[in-house]
Amino acid sequence: LLELDLRSALSHDQFHLVYQPIHDVQQQRLAGCEALIRWIHPDRGFISPAKFIPIAEETGLINAIGEWVLREACLQAQRWNRSGYELPRIGINVSADQLNPGFLNVVDHVVESTGIDTRRLKLEVTETSIIDSPDEATETLFALKQRGIELALDDFGTGFSSLSYLHRFPFDTIKIDRAFIKNLGTSDSDGKDEALVKTIVGLGQNLSMT
Repeated sequence: LLELDLRSALSHDQFHLVYQPIHDVQQQRLAGCEALIRWIHPDRGFISPAKFIPIAEETGLINAIGEWVLREACLQAQRWNRSGYELPRIGINVSADQLNPGFLNVVDHVVESTGIDTRRLKLEVTETSIIDSPDEATETLFALKQRGIELALDDFGTGFSSLSYLHRFPFDTIKIDRAFIKNLGTSDSDGKDEALVKTIVGLGQNLSMT
């Protein structure tokens, strides 16, 4: 039932985006934001992305939904820019199923039609999502990098090939998985999380990653 509803959600304007700010605590400035999709079903109400994104990936609907997200986020960034509020960078989540040669055409078309500077785009890929087809993902990611688009490895630390991915793919940013972050500075922390986070940060810095 959810799959059937998902097929009509896009054409019935049931999706919208919210924007999570990213704050640079060292320079005390807004460094950008991340676009997050939300689905408000007319009968079911709010449906979590954790529920409908896997269905979209299984059915191939993720390509149409992903293209919509990319276009809407770029249009919003341009609207902010025209109003005098220039956003340094906007992050957009990309499914591994989108990382095919056709995705490059989608990106090029959206960039051309919206007029956004590719240097203001950051595409985020989860570590676990590229395990199934790393070769195809590699080629697409390098092509995106050549277009001046920043690349982020999301949920770092949850997969089995973390270190090899840092070496293999052209990522600019590491986003440490929340499992390592949530207990920092709390009574539930045993010190191991802090040690892991320090290690990942140091590794990223040595590899010239943010």
